[in-house]
Amino acid sequence: MPRLRAHLGVVALCCSVAAGCGDDNPQTPPVDTAPPQVTVLRPTPEEIVGSLLVCDVTAADAAGVDSVYVSLQDSLGVEVRSQAFGAMPPFGFTVAADLLPLGRYSVCGRAIDDLGNRSTWTCAVARVYPPVTLRRDDGEAEDGLFIGTPVQTAGVFENPYDVPVMVQSVELYIWGGSAIDAPFRVVLWNVIGDTPADELEGTALRLFRGPFGARITYEGFHTIIPAHGHLAAGMQQTANLPLILGYDIGTVPPARTYWFATPAGSNDWFTLESSPAGGLETPFIRVSIRATGQSATQLAPAAPARPAPAVPARPRVASEWHRVH
Repeated sequence: MPRLRAHLGVVALCCSVAAGCGDDNPQTPPVDTAPPQVTVLRPTPEEIVGSLLVCDVTAADAAGVDSVYVSLQDSLGVEVRSQAFGAMPPFGFTVAADLLPLGRYSVCGRAIDDLGNRSTWTCAVARVYPPVTLRRDDGEAEDGLFIGTPVQTAGVFENPYDVPVMVQSVELYIWGGSAIDAPFRVVLWNVIGDTPADELEGTALRLFRGPFGARITYEGFHTIIPAHGHLAAGMQQTANLPLILGYDIGTVPPARTYWFATPAGSNDWFTLESSPAGGLETPFIRVSIRATGQSATQLAPAAPARPAPAVPARPRVASEWHRVH
């Protein structure tokens, strides 16, 4: 029995030594070489931008994000704006569309993690359409015209973009000789062919508060014009009190671009060149628009174009037009 115990002790010692044999060669943990994952949140791919270009990037990494770099580049790859950020979001900035030329822009982001791993660029493309004011005047109203009966005057404008646009505002110049409290509305009309048609929307009744002439801007419209579509905008007088729209005498507008109808609310339109004014002056009417991703469902459906007479007939009016200098 003493001999058996000795052998058991040797076996126990060998097992103890064998259990500790691997401690002198520990395994090296794998090295993290994976770069951060970068995602562009805004713009969405091919987003239509008409007011603010939002450049928003996010980054994530198991080892932790050290820094993020966001770059805005034009279609040629030229950097327009950039900004570096630390480890904490948000990562991004905004740029007003009216500060950028029309075109396609890439919003790109890359990041570095806490181990120094650097990601490649991740980009999303946006289509930027700067807001624009549709106009034909030269910026000055040197004349005023009015008629002795309520009249509505409209200019026909085309959306210059290949995407829908929303009407932001309409600007008019009201001549200083207008009557205080003369009632009027600012109206948007559909266009059939090249002629104003049914009213799309308009302001509530307003009263002129003069007495001096001034540019007046009206906002709050919701009409959407389809790509390269047309819209008519202008002023609708609602009483016999003289309300004088300013005219630019230095610019002769193209034919069939400005129209009037009397009495106000009538859908029987005549070209300005068929009026006593002769169409040699441009009404001071401007329409500001911005691109939108919405469809043009708010625009009245176009009806078949009405045939235009070769020589527009001159309308019968209560009195001759008066020119105010």
